[in-house]
Amino acid sequence: LSVLEWPAANVQLQQPTELRELRAAFSELLLLQHAATAAAATVDGAGVHAMRREQPTDELWALKPLIAPVLKRFTFHFEGRRETNRTDKPEWMFTHCCNLLRLHAPFLVERLQAMLRHPLHVLRKEVLDGDALAAEQEGYLRMLGVGCPHGCFGALANALCEAMATKLSRGMPTLLDHPPLFAHTLTEALACEQELRQSLGLAHGIGGVLRAFDRSAAALSLWLRLETEDSDAQLQKLVNDEANWQPPPPPPPPPAKLSSTDLPSADASADGGSERVAGEQLLAGGVEGEEHGAPPQVAVSVMQLVRGFTKRLELLSNAPAQRRLFFEVELPLLANFVTHLRTRAAATTVLAEHSVGDWAAFGALMQTLSFCARLLDEWQEAGPLADYAAASATAATAESSEAHTYLLLVGSPPPDRVFSSVLADLDRIAADLEDHAVEQLTSNFSVGTRRYLQERRELRLLPLPPPTALAIDVSSALCEPLSQLRSDLGGLQGVLPTGSARRIWQRVAVTIDSMLYEKLVSVVQCSLGGALQLAVDLKAVISSFALCSARPHTKLRRLSQSCTLLQMSAPERTRLQRALTPQADGAQGHLPSAQAVVRVEALTAASAVLSELGIYQLSVAEARDLLSRLPNEPPQHA
Repeated sequence: LSVLEWPAANVQLQQPTELRELRAAFSELLLLQHAATAAAATVDGAGVHAMRREQPTDELWALKPLIAPVLKRFTFHFEGRRETNRTDKPEWMFTHCCNLLRLHAPFLVERLQAMLRHPLHVLRKEVLDGDALAAEQEGYLRMLGVGCPHGCFGALANALCEAMATKLSRGMPTLLDHPPLFAHTLTEALACEQELRQSLGLAHGIGGVLRAFDRSAAALSLWLRLETEDSDAQLQKLVNDEANWQPPPPPPPPPAKLSSTDLPSADASADGGSERVAGEQLLAGGVEGEEHGAPPQVAVSVMQLVRGFTKRLELLSNAPAQRRLFFEVELPLLANFVTHLRTRAAATTVLAEHSVGDWAAFGALMQTLSFCARLLDEWQEAGPLADYAAASATAATAESSEAHTYLLLVGSPPPDRVFSSVLADLDRIAADLEDHAVEQLTSNFSVGTRRYLQERRELRLLPLPPPTALAIDVSSALCEPLSQLRSDLGGLQGVLPTGSARRIWQRVAVTIDSMLYEKLVSVVQCSLGGALQLAVDLKAVISSFALCSARPHTKLRRLSQSCTLLQMSAPERTRLQRALTPQADGAQGHLPSAQAVVRVEALTAASAVLSELGIYQLSVAEARDLLSRLPNEPPQHA
């Protein structure tokens, strides 16, 4: 090691001769430890040489000479009175250890790790008996598994992490007396832990630096209190800024060609900040391609906070500390955000006034609910969250969650997931908002068509259009409510998630279908010209939903099928009316049971006639009633 100048910056520049000498010394020390752990050898009755090994409990002797100078250097810099040993500069210690591990990782992983297998070749040469060789190899591998479970690099990393955690634990009383200093040290420790786990690839079995915080009751309590205060302050700042609730502007169209001059410079990328980049990554990963629009900034920022806590849970190796961080900080943060969303939804539905077609604030809130629900549903299925049970969910809540059909998700999550109660709250808010939108649209249309319904008597006197007429215009009294309906549907379609927009327009269409049929089609008396005018008006209503679906008539079946009857010529209506009218003499002279059979057969035949015309939603009685209110003969002209 002295020849290699360990630990040194040129650790990768060893000569082959130096490596051979190191491998020989390393193997001899490993074999010496292996032999030292052996008990007395005995020979059984069959003459088989059996070795009984004691369970090894010590670390590898061969690694101690490599770890000792590293720890000595650590003590020199951060345990004495050197200028590098400063309580207010914990990042110096963390940076030193991470850089040292990164520098020596290739040598430890690629060179030294392979030397652990060299004693196996020596054992094969020295031990000739097969059973004895198997016992020796098994004992040696057991020694490696106990003394070096994570490899040479893991052993050095574990020693450095233990040294850092011990130093932090000794200085913890000072940190607890100064919360700002504690917060700074904790922030740097979290960054160091993240670099150890993600950049350097340390396994969770290797102790990290956060042990000094999560295994001390006082330190953990202060940590959770600071996290709660900081998250609450950030949440209040986000929700109180009205600009964060506004829908984001549409993204610019992509350039036709991308040249080197179109690429952002390094300075421009640095000015954007990691927070903006993280928000863009979260947005890109959380919004499905079929969704319309994007969530407002408040949704992205709050989900960044939640995701940050989930990442910290993954860094912790102490399960009780993980649960406390989740149930005392992360889950209350989400509950607080849900409260703000509920208040915002109430203000949007009760107090807000919007013009026709202006659903921007409503759509931004729905996008927030959908965005948050999808991310939470995805996150609760991975990492440590998948192992938790929702402590806030009672048995009654679990039962209601099982029977609940989620609007914001593709499928209902299991009721025992950590975010089940939060997802249920978000879904109830979304359901209330959708109910408000449906009520708003149907109410506006009902009020707008009041004059049109009052003028339905004019349909009895309308003459047929002249043969030279190109088309029949929509009734003037229906133009304004149709224009308002189309503006509202277009506004909703452009700002809502796909699922919400689909549910809203379908419910509105079904309501309008029932309203116009009951208040107009089922009671109106029409002339031949009035029947054609009514068919044109109903088709205009149906086509208003073409913005939402290519087949809008599937939700307005009664109006669509009524148009089929209204557009028939007089002879066609006469023949259809005769086919739908039961024959009075067909059942005379038969028993009551036979008469019932005849009536059923007649009804079946009439239904078959309607089915051939594509009329399924209207019953035979309804079709017959509508035909009876239409004239069967054209008017006679002088």
